[in-house]
Amino acid sequence: MNEWDGNVNFRNQRGKNPLLIIGIVFTIVGLTFMIVGMIMLINAKKKTDACTGEAKATVIMLDEAYSEDEDGHKSKVYAPVVEYTVGDETYTEMSPVHRSPCKFTVGQTVMVHYDPADPHVMIIEGDDGTKFLYILFMGMGGFFALIGLVFDISGVRSKREVL
Repeated sequence: MNEWDGNVNFRNQRGKNPLLIIGIVFTIVGLTFMIVGMIMLINAKKKTDACTGEAKATVIMLDEAYSEDEDGHKSKVYAPVVEYTVGDETYTEMSPVHRSPCKFTVGQTVMVHYDPADPHVMIIEGDDGTKFLYILFMGMGGFFALIGLVFDISGVRSKREVL
């Protein structure tokens, strides 16, 4: 059973402050998002550092996929598929980034940066859509952690007021 003392000090019978619990949950979720964003950013940096080879590539097609929003509306998104040659071997690779509108057109010549140890690993110059995802994860994480800290501080203050 919950008790209310007429102020903002709402507690359950065991004396646990919901503000503090909510704050801890928000802080943990926020820090998790920030850590995931940082890990993704570090992995992207490693890939960028490894992709030291350069080759001209041709966009040979746009891979179509569908993106669905929270209301169930579907829209087409596109990822460029490029073909490039390293040594005597030709590689056909698709960007991991699907977007609408697509920044690339079929037949367009682009520069790719590939990993000389594994030329299948490549980055299309100018295809930087994943950076937004890392920033989004870290920004959302920071926002949730900040909200959590506000709840934590409020919970601690209300606990002190009761004591």
